[in-house]
Amino acid sequence: MIRIAVCDDEAYFREQMGRLVCTYMEETGLEYELSFYESGKKLLEESGTASHTILFLDVEMSEMDGLHTARVIRKFSKDIFIVYVTAYISYVMDGYSVNAEQYILKDACLQANVRKCLDTILEKMRFREARDRAVVRTGDADIPVGRLLYVESRLHRAVFHVMEKVPMENGQGTYTLKEYNACRKLDHVEEQLRQHGFVRVHQSFLVNMAYAIGVRRYTICLVGGHEISISKRYFRDVNTAYIEARLKV
Repeated sequence: MIRIAVCDDEAYFREQMGRLVCTYMEETGLEYELSFYESGKKLLEESGTASHTILFLDVEMSEMDGLHTARVIRKFSKDIFIVYVTAYISYVMDGYSVNAEQYILKDACLQANVRKCLDTILEKMRFREARDRAVVRTGDADIPVGRLLYVESRLHRAVFHVMEKVPMENGQGTYTLKEYNACRKLDHVEEQLRQHGFVRVHQSFLVNMAYAIGVRRYTICLVGGHEISISKRYFRDVNTAYIEARLKV
């Protein structure tokens, strides 16, 4: 089941987006559920932070804007595909801070852009499913690659930092990092994980680019507020890999 939400404070755009999404999903034959919210506050109150697969989110809303709403969601969920729908291209750079999937402008190309966006997201969902079936073996457990944030070389051992879901009283969940150790060289781990989108950022660190939300000199920012140093020798390759990861399907 693909759960899709449209959050916009203008009824006209909610209805327009709803028609476009329904038409597309009916053509694909995939099972889906579509819900509507008139503000970010309503979305968070009524559905929580991790209830949807895809969220079409208006940037400018009076009660709680889209940027604020997305930041709250990203504290609890890395998996939702967030798509900003806006009339202003100037908001594009702000979306990188919350790992927004795409921007769609409210213009004459809206229908074509919605279809293109959903095509891309469905391909990424297939990529995620294939990645998440893969595992990396450690001395303690078999770790799903999709939950592996980064790998660190520490005292001649590979330390795997894995996202573990922690249930909360409201039925939702948050994520914490758990460490697993293996007597392996980071070079060998890199050979295994390179095909799954992992990139060497430092002599001692290997990062899952699916969790990267920003790159600056000389640091890579990951979901959950984690920051890892980038060696100068790797910076250009890391920056290129980050851009490619943003576009990868």
